[in-house]
Amino acid sequence: MNAKTSILFLCTGNSCRSQMAEGWANHLKHDTVQAYSAGIEQHGLNPDAVAVMAEVGVDISPHRSKVIGELPISSFDWVVTLCGHAHETCPYFPGKTIHRGFDDPPKLAESEASEEEKLKHYRRVRDEIRTFVAELPDNLEHLYKAGQDESCLRKDSTLLKGKNMEALNQMLKTMDFNYFGTGQHSMGIDGVKKNLDNDDFLFLDLRTPEEHQYLALPFMTHIPLHELPDRIGELPADKCIVTFCSAVFRAAIGFLYLQANGFDSVKTVTAPSEDMATILKPGPLANR
Repeated sequence: MNAKTSILFLCTGNSCRSQMAEGWANHLKHDTVQAYSAGIEQHGLNPDAVAVMAEVGVDISPHRSKVIGELPISSFDWVVTLCGHAHETCPYFPGKTIHRGFDDPPKLAESEASEEEKLKHYRRVRDEIRTFVAELPDNLEHLYKAGQDESCLRKDSTLLKGKNMEALNQMLKTMDFNYFGTGQHSMGIDGVKKNLDNDDFLFLDLRTPEEHQYLALPFMTHIPLHELPDRIGELPADKCIVTFCSAVFRAAIGFLYLQANGFDSVKTVTAPSEDMATILKPGPLANR
């Protein structure tokens, strides 16, 4: 028998949404999933969540509200965050984390006058969570892959804060029409091929470890963008640093960050991953 997939559902207070998800998972997927729930904080089990789950035959009344520190987080295969606060404050987890946000029923219910109107919000979210849980665990890998770019953007947003902003402000003032018209900021695939053996250039791969594993480019130095602040000292200041990423936005962030940190010569590769992969293809002599 295959081992069950262990999933921790995480939300702010382990009061409503994560409790519903745990209840649904152990009710619908008990043969393939072992579900748990916890919160960043402990708000107590929401009685309205208990009531609407009981309406559909799922008893979560024995549950209790828990904080994440009470559980052995390293033992879970997956952590699924169900609200924005948990998504942003989720501690380091050695497995895989995905985010699937749902509306907060207690917050929506605050503006309702009658008990029935309040419960409509709980029922809607209950049913939405059921739909999500019904596809577990088969949908997890797809959701994890889809969430990588969003995760990277969230990490990238911290790179240009603080002391780099003044330098960035001054640099942006130089980036007028003439600057971009010269093309000095970019390098196409032909430029990459031409300068592969040029010691004046260092090609910097800013993709995530997962992307790098899918397509390694051995002629580039690999530093994931979110590690750049801690590893910027590894880059030579006397070379032209050429940033590359399959997502142009991330390559541009790296370009700006390096310039804001005093690197005078920086360019960005404008070629997509597909073009970069052609450099790895064997030439005519290798095929003879």
